[in-house]
Amino acid sequence: MVEAIKEILADDEAINKITRLAFEKIDVDGSGHLDMKELETIMLRISADMGVEPPKQQDIEEVFKGIDKDNDGAIDYSEFALLIKNILLSLIKNEEGDENENDIDI
Repeated sequence: MVEAIKEILADDEAINKITRLAFEKIDVDGSGHLDMKELETIMLRISADMGVEPPKQQDIEEVFKGIDKDNDGAIDYSEFALLIKNILLSLIKNEEGDENENDIDI
């Protein structure tokens, strides 16, 4: 899995395609940015798929604020793409035994 992630990260076209498709899937209203409700929907779906307790509203708000780097009240594609890249890098570090709890700052 680590090698596949590294290959994706090394290929700008591949990572852009993946992040763009994911962004468009989550951006259900087609506005070109993610709002709090869209983030909440995806976080609830992921927690259900993983069989873990759903996030509280406060947790969702904190994650949103962490992703919304320019504090404009929306998550744009560049902010989302940065999040995805950081998640993938964190997965590599965790798999290689180089864990650092501060890898993703959200």
